[in-house]
Amino acid sequence: IARRFSVGINALARVNNIKDPSLIQPGQELSIPGRGQSKSGVELLPWSEVDELFDNFSVAVLTDVQTGSKFRVRRYYGHYHADVEPLTKQDVTVLREIYGGRWSWERRPVIVEIEGMRIAGSINGNPHGGASIRDNGFPGHICLHFLGSQLHNSHKVDKQHQNKILQAAGYQVE
Repeated sequence: IARRFSVGINALARVNNIKDPSLIQPGQELSIPGRGQSKSGVELLPWSEVDELFDNFSVAVLTDVQTGSKFRVRRYYGHYHADVEPLTKQDVTVLREIYGGRWSWERRPVIVEIEGMRIAGSINGNPHGGASIRDNGFPGHICLHFLGSQLHNSHKVDKQHQNKILQAAGYQVE
């Protein structure tokens, strides 16, 4: 089933509240994650679903929509959106290159690959707050937003991030 719908087995289990993926049985009715697929093949999933799929300390691959550059991140934490850290020094280098060699709060559309799913997201590129990876050369984390996610400080949905998420899914946004 996971292969047929291009979904990771763990994602399939999580969406169906199954603790152990090996407990999925033939004939069992299952929900398939990713109902919000756009024309570009990138999922538009609400933050509440992504939060269930993207565990703390798990790794995702981000593709910057504008440059095509890819780098890996590890989820550090986050209740309102995902706080993520570049996984290695090389991933930090790619992130910095995406932002023209400097850190920035500018929002950018990204495609987030988690367990075989491609999900529309938005990042900023400024290190801040806490961190858990000590040898990547990055002093903090960045914010990774998804459909309907909120900012830490105001607990409000950020229109700029939401527009970048729509762009990552292939929609024209003014």
